[in-house]
Amino acid sequence: GASYGNRTQIIQYLENSGIMVQCFGNGWKMGRVCQEEMIRIFNSSKISLNFGASLTLTTNQVKARTFEIPACGTFMLTSASPNLENFFVIGKEIEVFYNNDDLINKINYFLTHNKEREQIAMAGYIRVHLEHTYSRRLAKIFSAIESRMSQT
Repeated sequence: GASYGNRTQIIQYLENSGIMVQCFGNGWKMGRVCQEEMIRIFNSSKISLNFGASLTLTTNQVKARTFEIPACGTFMLTSASPNLENFFVIGKEIEVFYNNDDLINKINYFLTHNKEREQIAMAGYIRVHLEHTYSRRLAKIFSAIESRMSQT
């Protein structure tokens, strides 16, 4: 994701704490990558970080990346966002962090607890493929529209 908001400060905090981080997207040293490269990066990462901040909103949000990371079978550690629990079971299918210290603690924990990290990643993968593919989400949207149209 792009380097905006407080992302640069968070990454600097991680690096200052001895955590190796590679960032991709506009404004980062590594720059943007194509979708195929993004998938390769997710698949080769033990932990993929996700930040729900927006340029325009004051609260975090659930974005496409929230589904793309687990869809690749990768463990996702994401900032807490409203309604995230409507899509995933926190701690079972994905993991969230609430502040920088929590982020560091969870990175260190999951880097040393491979089996637990891999179980969460697999559960997230299954959840996304069962409920959150574009075709499934669109089918729900069209079904809701059809239901409303038949009520009028």
